[in-house]
Amino acid sequence: MGVLIGENAGGGEAIVTVLRTGRDYRIRCGSRDHLCHPSVRDIEGVKREALLVLNVRNAVFVAA
Repeated sequence: MGVLIGENAGGGEAIVTVLRTGRDYRIRCGSRDHLCHPSVRDIEGVKREALLVLNVRNAVFVAA
């Protein structure tokens, strides 16, 4: 579907892959894989989830 490009906790670049599986979103960053909470229904929700779970800040979505 696309990627989120932001910064990790250390200030370096973080690239998070965003996949849509049915009604759910799955995000991956490096070796970490996370199925988003069922309440996440749009890209803004995916950005919030990436901040909470993967600690990725200032994320910008780029569609594939």
